[in-house]
Amino acid sequence: MDYRVFTPHKLLAPYVRYFSALNFNKLSGLSQIKVFADRYPHLVFQHNNGRSAFFRGTDALPPAFICGVKISPYILDLDNHEVVTVTFYPQAIKQLFGINVNELNDQIVDLINFAPADLLERLYYSRCLAERIDLLTEFLLKKINDAAPPDHLISESIRLINDIDIETSLNSLSNYFKISTRQFERRFKSSTGLSPKLFIRAARFESALQAIRDNQFENLSGLAHYLNFADQSHFIKEFKTFSGLTPKTFLFNNQKTQSVIPDNGVVTINHLVTEC
Repeated sequence: MDYRVFTPHKLLAPYVRYFSALNFNKLSGLSQIKVFADRYPHLVFQHNNGRSAFFRGTDALPPAFICGVKISPYILDLDNHEVVTVTFYPQAIKQLFGINVNELNDQIVDLINFAPADLLERLYYSRCLAERIDLLTEFLLKKINDAAPPDHLISESIRLINDIDIETSLNSLSNYFKISTRQFERRFKSSTGLSPKLFIRAARFESALQAIRDNQFENLSGLAHYLNFADQSHFIKEFKTFSGLTPKTFLFNNQKTQSVIPDNGVVTINHLVTEC
């Protein structure tokens, strides 16, 4: 399995976290993966010789789709495939596509509802990864001309939540911005699709996931304490809620339980050479 991550066009940087590409060969022995909770929406293009390579149960996913924030973990069955993914920042889906993000949680929507009819065909017949990323970049650059402005209060809230050294809560954030908790919660959920409390829980899970992947802690109790969980049992319960696995099971089966977007947390960005 070959996974690569690329920086977006500079004009897309406020909306797109990164582009990524994954080549998957079933001969590697991995034909089923678990998809974990993820605060970041995605645009996905995937295929196996023109057919969908992703299945949930017996249902084939659309070759190109937008998926909202993932809260509940689930299993994907995979055939051999190539996939290009655009990972957005939490506010970007509402800004670029005008979608009610609350309705996209744990949902997958065919890209044909939001893109020109010929985009899928052009993606199918593109010669290489660079050309596919260029096509998606061109599509998104047209979208930003009519994009809604960001809610800077929410952008700053997300920055504070992502700072592991700052303990955040609904009350602390609303007090920081000097607005009522009800008003803050309404604005936050309207922009990201999640309540502040759930977003904070998901962020903490992602921090735990990255720490376990990187072997940053000798034991789970130390990690639970670092991430401000009440105790180790609370940490295990939260981890299982968002991954479907206990931390120990994830650690022992790390190579078999990768997400379609393997890095929920820190990613290594490469610069794309846009030539085939």
